Amino acid sequence: RGAARAAGGVAALSGALQAIGSSDTRLALLVALDALVGGDWGVAYTEAGWAPLIGALSQSSKAIVLAAARAAAATLETPGGRDSLANGRDLLLVCATLWALSREHASLAAGASAAHVALVRR
Repeated sequence: RGAARAAGGVAALSGALQAIGSSDTRLALLVALDALVGGDWGVAYTEAGWAPLIGALSQSSKAIVLAAARAAAATLETPGGRDSLANGRDLLLVCATLWALSREHASLAAGASAAHVALVRR
């Protein structure tokens, strides 16, 4: 896993994720990406930006969505993380997803609040 990450595997899978329209293929790429980062989607953000998190939040795999949501929430609690999510549509998706998940997972509430504040400021 370390060698694949060092060789740019996260960026390659993230790029493929953005280029693929098929939901089955996107899910397969997300499962591969989840395995590559060992479930730590913060690594995916660090190595490839928001794209893999946005891709993961829009999928049906509950485990992947929750792992990506935790990374998104933590990232949005930092000024750099909030500022780096420039696309308003993506910010709206992250905000809505975090609020919806925070009903069952209270640890996401702070990230949801940060996303909401960033959305209002735009």
